[in-house]
Amino acid sequence: MIEIVNPIAQAWQRLLTEQGIPIRAHLDITYRCDLDCEHCYLDDKDDRRELATEEWLRVVDELADWGVQRLGWSGGEVFARADFFTLLEHSVRRGFINIIKTHAGNIDRDLALRLRALDVQRIDISLYSLSAPVHDGITRIPGSLSATLRGIAALRAVGHIVSVQVMPFRANMLEIEDMIAFLEGLGCVASIAPGLKADNGGGLAVLDLDLSYEERIELERIRLRVALRQGHKGWRPGVVAAEDQPCEIGTGRIYFGPDGAIFPCVTYPSAIGHVRSGPIRAQWDASPLRRQLAAWTNAKRTSCLSCGASAGCGYCAGAAFKATGDHDVAPPYFHERSRAKAVAYELERGVALGDAFWASVPTGEAPVVKRRGQFPIFRAQKTGKAALAAGER
Repeated sequence: MIEIVNPIAQAWQRLLTEQGIPIRAHLDITYRCDLDCEHCYLDDKDDRRELATEEWLRVVDELADWGVQRLGWSGGEVFARADFFTLLEHSVRRGFINIIKTHAGNIDRDLALRLRALDVQRIDISLYSLSAPVHDGITRIPGSLSATLRGIAALRAVGHIVSVQVMPFRANMLEIEDMIAFLEGLGCVASIAPGLKADNGGGLAVLDLDLSYEERIELERIRLRVALRQGHKGWRPGVVAAEDQPCEIGTGRIYFGPDGAIFPCVTYPSAIGHVRSGPIRAQWDASPLRRQLAAWTNAKRTSCLSCGASAGCGYCAGAAFKATGDHDVAPPYFHERSRAKAVAYELERGVALGDAFWASVPTGEAPVVKRRGQFPIFRAQKTGKAALAAGER
C-alpha cells in the first residue's frame, strides 16, 4: 500500500502523536462478507452485532473533533451495509481522508463514479490468483475472480488509486511475479502481502495454511526482486534500535470492531473500551493497556536486540500476543520468516551474511510459553444471522 509522504505531513503526524491523537482510525463496520475466504482472520463473521447508523455517525464526529486525520473503512465487505455511503458522505463532510478496503466484486462504473465524486484517496483490494480455479478456490465463491477484476477495471477507468496486495499461497507461488506485472499494467499499485494472520479470537489454525520454510525462502526471493524492480530497497540485514517503537500500536492507530469495541490496533485482540461506554478519547487516554503499548519500545524485546535480522522482521505486537500471550515475546514463526528473508537475501544478492549473523538469529524452535489471559479479552456481542438479515444492528 502507499501513503502520502512529505515533510509537512510527517511533522504534523508527529505533533498529533505527541498529543496522544491517533493519525488513523480503522473502522470494521461489519464482518459480513459475500466471500468465504479460507484464510480470513475475522472470527464470528456471521453473527457479530453491529452498531447502528447513528452510532457510527457519532464515532465519525468524535474522531473528527479529536483530530484524527484518516479513516480506513473495512469489514467484512463494506458494501454489505446498506448505509455505507451515508457513513462515507458524513466522513467527507467532516474533512477526513478516506481509504476503503473491499474485494471490489460489487463495484461497477456507477459506483466507482460515486466513490470518485467523494474523493476517496485509495481503494485497497486483495487478489489471490489470475486463475479462476485457484482464486475462487481460496474465496470459495465461484466467479469471484471475474467480479474482482471487473471492479478493478471500473475503478481504474474513472481514475481511482487502486492498491492491490497479492496474498501468497502455495497454489499461486509460480504466478506471483506475473500477477504483480499484470496489476501494474492496469495502473494499480501492486505489492505482496506480508503473510497470513492468526484469527481475531487468538486461534492459530489459519497459520496451518501458511507456506513451508522452503516456500517462504522462494517467496522472499520474489519479494526482493519485485521491490528492487519497483525502486525500493527491499529487506536488508540490521539490528533493531532499542529506543525505537516497533510500530504505531497505542499511538498512531486506533481500531473499532463492528460491535463498537475499541482496540489499540486491528491485530491486538484486547479491547480498551467501547463506544457506548463514554467518549472515545477519554477511554483511549485512560486505558492502562493503551498507555503501556504507547510507551513500548524495542528495549522490551530483549531477544531481538542482538538479532541481525531484527530491523527488518516486521515485528507485530498483536500477532506476538495471539501466539505467545505476551507482545514482548516473538513466536517461533517470526524467527522462521526472518531466517527465510535472510536466506533469500543471500541468494538474490550473491553475498554471504556470515557466521556471526546467523548465530544471532533464533532458529524458530518453539519455546514453552504460557499464555496470559483469554482470547479475545473482550467478548463480542452477538446476534443471529436471521436478525442481521432482518436489519438488526
